[in-house]
This record gives sequence, structure tokens and C-alpha cells, in this order.
Amino acid sequence: MAKVYNPSYLVPKLQLGNEEGGVGCNWGPKLELRNREKDSERRASMRLFYCETTGWLGSVGLLVLRLVMGAAFILHGWPKIQAPMSWMGPDSGIPGALLALAALVEFGGGIALIVGLLTRLASLGIAGVMVVAIAKVHVPAGHPFVSTAGASYELPAIYLACAVLLLILGSGRLGLDALVFGRARDTKKSAAAS
Repeated sequence: MAKVYNPSYLVPKLQLGNEEGGVGCNWGPKLELRNREKDSERRASMRLFYCETTGWLGSVGLLVLRLVMGAAFILHGWPKIQAPMSWMGPDSGIPGALLALAALVEFGGGIALIVGLLTRLASLGIAGVMVVAIAKVHVPAGHPFVSTAGASYELPAIYLACAVLLLILGSGRLGLDALVFGRARDTKKSAAAS
């Protein structure tokens, strides 16, 4: 039987209870392997953190994005970690616990992006912080999307887009997610091949 090239393995496939097996990552209540065997709970959680969505060249691109974005968030988060409950000032209207969570997400998320560990979780947190930054700070203040002479929400929007990209694609092959969560899949593949 001839193999047919199917590019659908590049994009995660959402299946909500479908009994068919899929190609690539299958997220949802029922997860299926390519050979249509059911995943165990442990393997299902591993797929959430790592599944191969890009080749080597795409992984290099994701690595560059992760390094730059992670360094930026470490630098943004470091001063906030110094005063986690009050870094926005007393008039912010945001509870101190949420400010501390945002500081932790920025600083810890930056570290997680650089090493490529729990990349999707860190990206989800960063995306949430950027949505709040745009919705609670920039839009109410009337900042434009792009401005040459003042505040704008261009940078938070770019960070949001990058976080969504990393949330969808993950860390790629060049991160600890692949090493930690991809190992079980690779062992199963090699066992099936022999």
C-alpha cells in the first residue's frame, strides 16, 4: 500500500469524543493514537505538554522566538517580583494577589520559555496577562495600536500573538518539553518498530 503525504500532521487536531484516530496531536476528552489505540491518562497529559507540530527548521524558529520572548519577560517580570503585591501602585484597582500572579507569570513564564519546559502552560499565562494589560490599561486609556510619540498597545498585542503561537505549537523539538514529555512517545514508537 502506497504512503500518501498528508500535511495535517503539522497542525494539532481537536477531537471531542470522535472515535477515529487522527494524525498529529489529538486534544480532547478522547485521545487516540495514530494506530487507533486508546491513550492512557499519563500519555494524554504528556500530549498536552508536547506533541510534534513542527520539523527541525520550525523548531529552530520556535527556539529563537522562545529565547527572545523569554528574555523580555524575565526583564519585565524582575522588577514586578521585587514588589509583587503593589507593582502597579495603589490606584490600580487590581487585587494584590492577581498582581503577584501576573508578576510570577511574567518572570517564571520567561524562564519556562527559555528552557522550553511547560511552554504551553507558560504561554497561556502570558497570553492572559497580555489580554488584561490591553483591556485594563491600554484600551481604557485610549492608547492607539501604534504610536510614534507615546504609549500604545502594539507591544502587548505582539506578545499576545507570540504567546498564542507558542500555545498552539508548543516548544518544538529543541526544548525540555520534547526531552521530558516526548520520551515516552519515542520509547513506545521504538518498541512498536521492533
